Amino acid sequence: MKKKFLLDEMTWPEVRGKLKETDIVIIPVGAIEEHGPHLPINNDAFTAYGIAKRIAEIVAEDVRAVVAPLIPFGFSETLMNYPGTITLTPETLVAVYEEVGKSLVRHGFKKIVFVNGHGGNPRYICEAMERITKETGAFCALVQYWTLGLETIYKTMETEGKVWGHACEVETSISWAVGQNVQADKRVKSIEVEMPPEFKEYFFPMFKPKVPVEIPFPEALFPGPDAHPGVLGDATLASKEKGEGFLKPTIDASVDLLRKLKEMKVELKKF
Repeated sequence: MKKKFLLDEMTWPEVRGKLKETDIVIIPVGAIEEHGPHLPINNDAFTAYGIAKRIAEIVAEDVRAVVAPLIPFGFSETLMNYPGTITLTPETLVAVYEEVGKSLVRHGFKKIVFVNGHGGNPRYICEAMERITKETGAFCALVQYWTLGLETIYKTMETEGKVWGHACEVETSISWAVGQNVQADKRVKSIEVEMPPEFKEYFFPMFKPKVPVEIPFPEALFPGPDAHPGVLGDATLASKEKGEGFLKPTIDASVDLLRKLKEMKVELKKF
């Protein structure tokens, strides 16, 4: 019989029973924002949820981790020029992540793994994790495919100049691999970005700039649908097969993390 691991599909007695088997919960978080003409606006959320479910399914028989309901919204202010994008304020996001985490800790989950699918979220997730840990004693961790899979991505991606970061060869491939509805005939290439030249050292290639500092995306990256398709990279090179390869380091590392967490002793504080 297939093990249940999706929290929102369980009854409360089933959740109580699950807490006797595991104290690990995975919280997928994403964003609702434009992803070019070929991907739905739910892409970051869909990908995070897909990765979380794949990880949980692999460890369903031993770790038995639970996947919490998806938190679909993120910080997407830079893309508000594109129809359909929804953004929350940083204050709201931190509060949502923190309060969801604390709710789960109150029920007995001691270890929280956030699986994030959106590049605008990490600083707010980290703030929430710090608050959760400080107040409750729970262990928190953050998993992201563009950090765990970075070396593999750079070795195998084919886009000219290694330009990637949004609805591109890498993101489209990964989304495709976890079941996203990709409109393949609408994929485009967009690697030439009109920006002040001094910014290029900070942003290109994406996620591995020449100057490794964190700077919020400038609005010039995505000026709006009449001026830019909303793609940063070459989505025409994407494939499901590439997506599986790009994802493998993240899946492997996450499974290893969960199996180690199973053996970790965590004492919660009274809060």
